[in-house]
Amino acid sequence: MVAFITCIRRLSQFDDITLFACISNFMRYYLGTCEYKWTHKNQDIEQIWIRRELGDDLYLMVEENNWEWVLLRSESQTLPSDIYCRCDIYVEVPDSKQATLFALKFSNVKKVERV
Repeated sequence: MVAFITCIRRLSQFDDITLFACISNFMRYYLGTCEYKWTHKNQDIEQIWIRRELGDDLYLMVEENNWEWVLLRSESQTLPSDIYCRCDIYVEVPDSKQATLFALKFSNVKKVERV
């Protein structure tokens, strides 16, 4: 997925080095977390675990709109970490009317401020 840049601002200039901030027109939402085996990572079954955790309505809305999944994996906190991973599930949603409707329909999602 390609992120479109809507605005580039010059922040400051230090000794011939100019710093810029890129502001994209995408918002990131935290959807939930799940745990599964490391061997399921990047496999079709990983999407089954995600769908099971989020529910059909939320999962299908993300898929039908071709929004980008952002999966942050780490070692499991409750199961043996050499076998199981924890997956924090995020989605990148374009900053649009659809994003507002998404946030209203699924009030349990949390908007994440990116640094």
